[in-house]
Amino acid sequence: MKDIYEVVLHGRAGQGAKTAAALMAHAALANGMYMQAFPEYGAEREGAPMRSYLRISKREIRIHSGVHNPNLSVVIDTGLIYEPEVRHEICGSKEILVNTNMSPKEIKKELNFKGKVYVLDATKIALEEFEKNITNTPMMGAMIKIYGKIPLDILKKEFKQKFERKFNNDLMKANMRAINRGYEEVH
Repeated sequence: MKDIYEVVLHGRAGQGAKTAAALMAHAALANGMYMQAFPEYGAEREGAPMRSYLRISKREIRIHSGVHNPNLSVVIDTGLIYEPEVRHEICGSKEILVNTNMSPKEIKKELNFKGKVYVLDATKIALEEFEKNITNTPMMGAMIKIYGKIPLDILKKEFKQKFERKFNNDLMKANMRAINRGYEEVH
């Protein structure tokens, strides 16, 4: 449906695609919108390819299936663009966001993609902020910017509420910087 913004996040189990979709959904809800977020796993083991789905709308969402022609495909693990099934799925999107150090032009050519390409070197951001390859946080900042209908502050507030008891102050500050950098550095 036209009034539903649909996103598919492609990642590997343990990379945070499920958490990213859930936090984006909570940010949408906090902004007065309707939402759905749910994962789809193949083999449930760390490192296995998986998808998370996200729907956001100003109206009630009555669809209860996977997303097949998303507005945005998000690729958290760059290596997945070389998997035939994932490649086919992301090429059916209107826009894609890829965690890579390649340019949008290079990704567009690599995938023979006709839509809008956004890139973010979320790996670089994660290594600089966390010293670990935890890329879902900067990717959420980029997703908020691309979607453009949810204020960044709402996402950050939802993130803080979810993780305030789990993360120490330094880790929370690093996550806030990573979200901000994702928002600012996506192109």
